[in-house]
Amino acid sequence: VLDTKPADSTAIDELAVLKNIAFCYNELGDFDSEISVEERILNIQQRQNASNNAIEKTLQNLSAIHVQKKDYIKAVRCNEEILRRAEADGNYLSVTQANNNLGYIYHLLQQPGLSAEYFDKSYRLVTEKEVRLNDDDRANILINLGVVNVNMGNLAEAKTFFLKAYDIRTTQNDPIKIAQSLNYLATYDYLQNELDKSASQTEKAISLLISAPPGDLRESTAADSYKIMAQIMLKKNDLQSFRKYNDLFTKQQDQIIQKERRRNKQLVDRQLEAERTKNEIRILLAEQEKTKFKILQADLEQQKKEQELQLKTSELQMLKKNNELQAEKYKNKDLETQRISQMLELEKQRSNSLEQQQKIALLQKQQEVQQLQLEKQNKEVAQLERDKKQNREIRNYNLLISALLFLLLLIALNLYFYRNRKNRILTGQNATISRMNQEISVQNEELMSMNDKLNEQTEELHQQNDRLLEAQEIIHEQHEKLISHSKNLEEEVERRTHEIRNTNAKLVKSNTQMEQFTYAISHNLRAPIARLLGLINIIQYANEQERKFILDKIKESSFDLDGVIKDLSMILDSKYQVKEINEPIDLNAKLEKTKLILDKIIDESHAQIDSDFSRGHILYANNSYIESIFYNLLSNALKYRSPERACIIKISTEIRGDLFILSFSDNGLGIDLKKYGDKVFGLYKRFNLEIEGKGLGLYLVKAHAQAMGGEAHIESAPDQGTTFKIILPIKKIKTEEVQPQIAHQQS
Repeated sequence: VLDTKPADSTAIDELAVLKNIAFCYNELGDFDSEISVEERILNIQQRQNASNNAIEKTLQNLSAIHVQKKDYIKAVRCNEEILRRAEADGNYLSVTQANNNLGYIYHLLQQPGLSAEYFDKSYRLVTEKEVRLNDDDRANILINLGVVNVNMGNLAEAKTFFLKAYDIRTTQNDPIKIAQSLNYLATYDYLQNELDKSASQTEKAISLLISAPPGDLRESTAADSYKIMAQIMLKKNDLQSFRKYNDLFTKQQDQIIQKERRRNKQLVDRQLEAERTKNEIRILLAEQEKTKFKILQADLEQQKKEQELQLKTSELQMLKKNNELQAEKYKNKDLETQRISQMLELEKQRSNSLEQQQKIALLQKQQEVQQLQLEKQNKEVAQLERDKKQNREIRNYNLLISALLFLLLLIALNLYFYRNRKNRILTGQNATISRMNQEISVQNEELMSMNDKLNEQTEELHQQNDRLLEAQEIIHEQHEKLISHSKNLEEEVERRTHEIRNTNAKLVKSNTQMEQFTYAISHNLRAPIARLLGLINIIQYANEQERKFILDKIKESSFDLDGVIKDLSMILDSKYQVKEINEPIDLNAKLEKTKLILDKIIDESHAQIDSDFSRGHILYANNSYIESIFYNLLSNALKYRSPERACIIKISTEIRGDLFILSFSDNGLGIDLKKYGDKVFGLYKRFNLEIEGKGLGLYLVKAHAQAMGGEAHIESAPDQGTTFKIILPIKKIKTEEVQPQIAHQQS
């Protein structure tokens, strides 16, 4: 309706209609169409010079949609425009919300510095300008600041913000939000190694969630609580409780995953329904085409009948004109006949008058004859002759008149028969015209019936067109969703494929290592077991003195076997220990602890150990793994020192981008990497048999580094020393590792 631009445009509130359309697209998840509508709303508002408050609301909607689409740069631009307008108006509420949104977006962009800056601006506006925010928004800002400070290592400030958020949440009487705040406080206490306090707060959160109404937020918060408790119990070495809470966490995660699968199934069902609807619409379109063809045929038939009707009408008009001409002719003929009849009547009257005159004349002559008989007897003969002659003439004259009368009678009879024949012809023509009128009337009734049917078919066609338009809109929406879902599926398939390839590569590598491990273990176990079996076989034949010697040898072989089994346990621990528990490690303290363990060999060798941790002394990693790396590399440098020079060991750190590099350098004997480079980190590999060792330390160093997502490298040359570099990814305390996964909130 908006695109057709109706004449009475004042009757439509265009902005209200567009906002309803944007809401519908949001409910359908069609974010591209929603962005298009919101941008159209923004253009109209700018064209109409709308208030900054209205424009800011539209920009906030656009920002939220861009965040959902992970188009963070556009979301930043929207909030910067909100800041510009709100600061010009002195609208501190909008400035606060925009700063909070920018802090959230920069957190998603993994820029903690900018994220903390904008969150801090938002909080200062709330406190200094006394911006009126509801309790939920205030708590969200405090939680955002707490999470950012945790990620930046400012734990004391983080606790302050978490406590303030908790105080606000306790006034809301919302058990889920209170449980979320307790999870954050429990996480902080966990990082401070206050495990009992952390466990108490987590248990309180779990008890609150039991009475909370069900929903996605409750389930995710409960999963976070169970995960924190599992990590606390693991750190306290309470394996039974760890298994309990880990099972609860796994069960909760499975429920969340199942719910997500059901949603995905519903989406697939909707896609299938859309396909079925699409097929139905295709069928309807085909039927519509058939209906259009039938209507076209009916139109042609109607046109043909209309043409025939026009021809018959024109013929009827011609017949009417001919009838009128014939009637005019008949009228003229009637007049002629009347004129002839009048002439005949006049002639008859004239003949009657002549006959009377002749009779009168004859009587007069008879009287004259009777009078003259006496007077003129002598002239009788002559008079008789004259009378005969006169009678002969009269008789001839009468015959002529009779002939004329007979001729007139014949003419009148002919006229009478001609008129009767014309009347019969006119009667037949009138019957034909009447029959044609009846046929035209019947055809008119048929045409009216056909028109009624055509009207019904046209109305049905309009209804079908309406249904088709609705179906086409549904198909378009479903098509957009299918495209979006197809893209997501392609990305998910690509990501899963990449994960599977990496997993396969890791499995191949692990299988290779396990084969080597199995071979080495079987080789190392074979010798002490073979010695034990041999000693047991000969002890029955030995005397008392020999038995004492054999028992000493059995004890020695047992110790060797126990050492191999301990090595096996250590290797298995390095492979299957929980690897993802990261915590801040002070490398200076870790080095001092390792020196205390190796103080005897350090004193004996008079080794000089120099450390430079100025480029980074705090490392987020697995504490036990780092201890093992320090111990093995430091002891390795001390054992393989050169007897020709004083032992100097240098330990340093370096940060390159997202990598943390820990270096151990010595000036010892060195290794020929061309000869042994591919075996340095192998299991039970030794290259100097004069020095005591098992060939296990460097294997554990590399295994621990890989378990933390890093790698171990060696640089060495014979009699020039060795440098080991442990390269690890920089890890900060992430919410998914040591605290509940609760996203930053937008105002």
